[in-house]
Amino acid sequence: MKPETRHSLVLMFGTGMTAILGLIYTIYAARVLGPEAYAVFGTAVSLVMMCQLALGPINETITKFSAQYAGEANLGKVRTLAHEVGKRIAAAGLVGLLVALLLTKPLAGFLHFDNYGPLFAAYAMTYLTILISVGRGVLRGVQRFGAYNGNILTEAFTRLLAGFALLTALGSVTSALTAYIVALVVTLALSIRQLRAVWHGHERQTLDGRAVRRFTLPIFATMLTYAVFQNLDMILVKHYFLAEEAGIYGAAFALARAMATIVTPFSTLLVPLLTTLRAQGKPVAGPFLRVAGYFCLLALFVLSIFGVFPGQIMKLFTPDYAEASSLLLPLSVVRLLGFLSFLLVLAGAAVNRFTFLWAFVPGLLLEVVVLYLCHDTLRDVIFAIMIVQGITLAAMIALAIAMLRTKRMNPAS
Repeated sequence: MKPETRHSLVLMFGTGMTAILGLIYTIYAARVLGPEAYAVFGTAVSLVMMCQLALGPINETITKFSAQYAGEANLGKVRTLAHEVGKRIAAAGLVGLLVALLLTKPLAGFLHFDNYGPLFAAYAMTYLTILISVGRGVLRGVQRFGAYNGNILTEAFTRLLAGFALLTALGSVTSALTAYIVALVVTLALSIRQLRAVWHGHERQTLDGRAVRRFTLPIFATMLTYAVFQNLDMILVKHYFLAEEAGIYGAAFALARAMATIVTPFSTLLVPLLTTLRAQGKPVAGPFLRVAGYFCLLALFVLSIFGVFPGQIMKLFTPDYAEASSLLLPLSVVRLLGFLSFLLVLAGAAVNRFTFLWAFVPGLLLEVVVLYLCHDTLRDVIFAIMIVQGITLAAMIALAIAMLRTKRMNPAS
């Protein structure tokens, strides 16, 4: 069995179980809160996810260089990398929290939030997540995917238990979001223990910080673009549409985001896999195509279920969300297009090629303009972003073909 196949199966189990636990909690929150309050909940979660994805370069950078150092048998450098990056993002995150607090009032007004509680919870969730991203980046880089599964499953299971308790007792949006905070605190404690096990017996070693910094700027541009691509529609729907309509869109959006569950094992694997192969002088195109193929097969399976049983699936949320059934399949197709683009960007990043940004960033700018012009109905929103995402993916595939023809993806280049 090829390494990418074996690791994919391990990660599919972990991320699949995580998704199931997350979906159970999402459905429970939707049933307890109702469409209008759920619109606030869904928008707050989308804000957090957008920030998490935008800050994803922290995880991707640690993953890439942890893989490189582990391949060189220098776990002391991995320890230094995690310590230095962790210290810096903890301090920078506190500054970011202060800035976010100053923006609370205008942001709440833009999103039509009645109180600041959901935003305060979102800020805490974002800060804790970036701290946890250090440990998860190391686990990915050294390819301890069993420990990585334990980490993400701990978060999902703790969130589910805390969420049931808090929502049952309080039934508010802020209490539903507080469950995420509880889970993140527990997972952060676990991450510290896991990291100690990774570099046990290895002292810190000096490393070349310049190489890390050179990689950071383009990967930040990549992840920021991806973050906005994946969450912009939900945020703008909350701004432009009535609360009940936004709640219906949010329900379909939450289920369509199940596509993220499918892409997660492959996006988690891609950077350390291709980085290691390139360092060993082996070709990367074949392994990338296999990973992307596995993702497409699973995605088509999920799309077929969403296409055949949309009404039955949306009934999980209660009849209040029945109108969302017609949005589920097209919104899921949108997510699929975005995830395929993201896999291409990650493949380029793994071999230090950021050519794909020339299509990715303009694609986002085009989506902003199109959504500003076309948002009369929820279906208009979905159709507009589907066209933009399709154009963006086509442009990136053309770039990939050009790169292969010129052998720019060759590990020796």
